[in-house]
Amino acid sequence: MKAGKHQVKVAETTGSRPRLNRLGALNLHRIEDTVLREDPGINAENIAYFVGARRETDPLSQKNLLFWIMRVTPGQNA
Repeated sequence: MKAGKHQVKVAETTGSRPRLNRLGALNLHRIEDTVLREDPGINAENIAYFVGARRETDPLSQKNLLFWIMRVTPGQNA
């Protein structure tokens, strides 16, 4: 994956427990337009795709709060 002129390395996860991963964007001026997405894993590539998709839906927005919610599935031990 490239970002401008620089090569971006994707950080691999070492987690072994199942997790619920949600990535979201909150526009502080229009909270009702909050976007949530569930991914199998959160890494640099998924975040880049999410931010790109967010820009397509609201290209004029300059500031968004990105957040990540992770919950380890109960009853699973690493």
